[in-house]
This record gives sequence, structure tokens and C-alpha cells, in this order.
Amino acid sequence: MLTGGQQSLPDDIPGVAALNLLPGDLRDEVVQHLLSVLKLAVRSPSPAFDSQVVSALKTYLQVHRGRTRGLQQSTRGSLPAWKERQLKELLRSQLSCKVSLERLATECGLSIRHLTRAFKQSTGFTPHRYLLGLRLDKARELLLSPAIRLQDIAMSCGFNDQSHFTRAFSAAEKTSPGVWRRLHLRGAAPRCPDVGLTAT
Repeated sequence: MLTGGQQSLPDDIPGVAALNLLPGDLRDEVVQHLLSVLKLAVRSPSPAFDSQVVSALKTYLQVHRGRTRGLQQSTRGSLPAWKERQLKELLRSQLSCKVSLERLATECGLSIRHLTRAFKQSTGFTPHRYLLGLRLDKARELLLSPAIRLQDIAMSCGFNDQSHFTRAFSAAEKTSPGVWRRLHLRGAAPRCPDVGLTAT
């Protein structure tokens, strides 16, 4: 069984190198199994059999990973729907934590450059700005509870401190968190845009 991409690939079998397997692919159990079959088949070469297994690999990657023949580019440079959902779910689950581009790229088997470009193509935001928008949305929700301190809201939403939270919130809302809270609790609903930011 292959694990984490540390095993050598049977690149001498025609068609394997052209698959451009990514680190994320090598963690997939089906891909691991098919590659293991190919490695065993090298001991008793059978071009017809090898071709069928390589074809199965290609079909699996195309159908279940939303890949095109090049396996590197998605339609019009955007992320496949399943990968976009995966990243958004990860970002939502990590609002109070530091989330690096390296981690996001590793999770979906892309380079940082490809991830950033494809994510923005799909959502209109870079990963950083999308995460900031989610944090601001969560902050607005918490601001509706007057008993929660601004400092606690800042920490819960992943900001470095209350000052960082105030700067980010004020840049998006054109008013401070405290003023926003008072206005909202009085019944005046301030602007609440989608994910809190303007796409750039």
C-alpha cells in the first residue's frame, strides 16, 4: 500500500507519468490500490493489463476528482465544486485558528500559486480575504449578544487582539464594533454584505 506519496511510482509503465499525480491523490485509497497493482504487475509485464489499470486510474481521477486530462487545470481556472466545498468547510471550522496557505494547498493537493488563483476564480476572493469575511460575519453574530466582551469576540473569531479586530471591522463596516453593536441593538441594521468584503 502506498502512503503519503513516499513510495516510488511505476513511471516506467506507459501512461503513468502523464497522469501528473499530486500529493493529495496519493492519499486516496483507490489511487493507492491501483498503483500497488501496477507495482506488482511490473514483475510480470503485461502491456494490455497495465493499460487497463492506467485507464482505470485516469477515469477515477476525472470522475471523482473533477480533473481534466491535464489534471492540473480546472474549468476556466476555477476549483472543482468538491474541492471548493472542502476548502470552505475547512476555513469555516478554523475561524479561531491560524490557517496557512501551505496547509490549504496540502489539503487539496495544489501548489500555493494554483490554489490562490483558482480559489479567487471560483469565489471572487483570495483565501485570506474569504477567511476574513467569515470571521467578520461571525463577529457580527456575536455582537448581537451584548454580554460578550469585544476582546472575547476578537479571540473567538481569530483576530490577534481587540485592536486588530477593531481595525478589520471598521475597514469593512466604516464604523467600530462598539458603535455597530449599539446601532443594531437599537433596531438600526447596519450594512451586512456577503462575507463582509468587496471582491478585489
